[in-house]
Amino acid sequence: MTFFSRELITMPNKLKAGVISLAIITLLTIIKFFAYWLSGSLAVFSEAWHSFSDITTTALVVVTLWLSCKREATSTSIQPTDAQPDTATSETSWKDPELLIALFISIWLFIIALSIFLRIISSEPVLVTNPLITGVVFILLSFGSFFIYRFEAMTADIENSAALKADSQHNRTDMVISLLTGFSLIIYHFGVNLDKYISGVIALMIFLFAIETGINTLLAMTKHKHGYLTEYRITTMIFSLFDRHIGNKIVGWFCDSVDLNQNNRDSLASMVGVSQKLFRYTLIIAALVTTMVWISTSLVQVEINQQAVITRFGQITNPGKPIEPGLHFKLPWPIEKANKIDTTKAITIEVGNVSDKNSALIWGKSHGDNLEFMSADNNFFQPYISLHFRISDAEQYYLNTTDAKQLASQICMQELIFAFSRYKFYELALYQREKWVSEAITKIQNRLDQLQSGIEIVRLDLKDFHPPINVSNSFEQLVAATQTRETMINQAKTKHNVMIPDARLKSLELVSEAQSDSNNKLQLALGESKKYLLQLDSYQQYPDIITKHLQLSSMLNSFKGSEKIVYEPQSGISTDLLYKERFLFKRQGDQEQEESREKRFQPPQKTKEVIRRAPIRD
Repeated sequence: MTFFSRELITMPNKLKAGVISLAIITLLTIIKFFAYWLSGSLAVFSEAWHSFSDITTTALVVVTLWLSCKREATSTSIQPTDAQPDTATSETSWKDPELLIALFISIWLFIIALSIFLRIISSEPVLVTNPLITGVVFILLSFGSFFIYRFEAMTADIENSAALKADSQHNRTDMVISLLTGFSLIIYHFGVNLDKYISGVIALMIFLFAIETGINTLLAMTKHKHGYLTEYRITTMIFSLFDRHIGNKIVGWFCDSVDLNQNNRDSLASMVGVSQKLFRYTLIIAALVTTMVWISTSLVQVEINQQAVITRFGQITNPGKPIEPGLHFKLPWPIEKANKIDTTKAITIEVGNVSDKNSALIWGKSHGDNLEFMSADNNFFQPYISLHFRISDAEQYYLNTTDAKQLASQICMQELIFAFSRYKFYELALYQREKWVSEAITKIQNRLDQLQSGIEIVRLDLKDFHPPINVSNSFEQLVAATQTRETMINQAKTKHNVMIPDARLKSLELVSEAQSDSNNKLQLALGESKKYLLQLDSYQQYPDIITKHLQLSSMLNSFKGSEKIVYEPQSGISTDLLYKERFLFKRQGDQEQEESREKRFQPPQKTKEVIRRAPIRD
């Protein structure tokens, strides 16, 4: 510790400034990367990598300062006291390590700016978390960058260090960038998303600062100076392009450098004048065209198969009401942006294994990937499944989904693995295919709805479902036997389905007939009982008539089947006489009937043949 303190005390001031700046920048960079992990902001990412480049450039500055101090100490110890220092030459200026490191810083910043531009163009919108806290942290970090900038600038002025001067300007830019990043995150907290635009501004500032540092460094090298001089600011360089006398200055400098005569000077000046006018007119036309193109971004043409979500600085201006097909107006880019989404096209992805289009789907032949899964009965198999889906909610899809195919594929794979673990192989392939496919579609859709992805499952196609190739023959034989068994079972079920309805019909007929007979007998019994009750009532009202009627009815029933004679008792006819007369007449009539019956059934008698003889002649 004593040695380190002694070395730090004896260290030159510009080297001390570089070491202190390197330590502070390293701490600030660690905090910025932690802030990126906390928020996920693209602007924070750009600033964190910019600070990481600060560590590299500052470390190179420290190394350069150390080499420079070492060289100065060596030259001081060797050079005589009365010797005069050499003047700067072209060779020493181009080999000055401080100017070289300043040039390297400009090139490194140029590369960083281009990488940030590429990331801004290629990246998708991200959801920034904890924007308010991160924004406040970056505003506080900007004070750290300001301290480093002032510290290095003061030390560079005192020590006349070109490397420290360039690095101080770099930290000044870092201070401004930290402030912009902090304010953009605070604005994001209140619903305005400037994350990408601030990232672009950061990249542009880094790019302009790289140009400024590089040009000033090259000028210092060409003028054979030992030190970094900020002769031209980037704003001065930009405004000088529109100076009408800049062409003459460039021509004069070039002619003096190559020592041209007056005629060539005049010709070159005329050419430069024409080129400068052409350049100005080109800029004016380009500005007009750019303005017209910028205004045209207010028109939005939504196709018949699309819906559009309008965002203003990342915030949706039409929540719940996506723009329908047609021509619409909005504020120009980048204030408002139209995000067109195809909501009618069905998207197809392969899940499980991807099959070869030119190969037949045969169990005994490889026709694509051979990724194997396991069923509930520990059988390995290779599924070839296609998932079809579409975008049903454009707003939810824009807010919550970045890669629809990847999201649907991952969720579908998870649910299919779960389904495979619950069913046996032949249940998956044959017996319960519709059941588990329907369950899988329902679960996949529920998962997508929980994530508010805006994706709707259209269908799940099971193109092929086969076992490993080396055991495919055994499975085919088993499947054939299973199909035969299923055929016999289906035939038995068919017979069962025919016999059972017939038996049920007969049983229904018997039951219906029994119920009908029961009802008839019941109704007859009820009728008889009512009849008896009515007769009883009549008998009670007219007992004489009913008694006589019952007597006659009893007599009729008693003499049923016998011959009856009705006579008037007061006529004086004796009953004995009637009986005898009827008996005698009946016997005589019976005899006559018997004789006639005998004659009717008596066989016919043969007549006696008469033999005729010839007459006797005298």
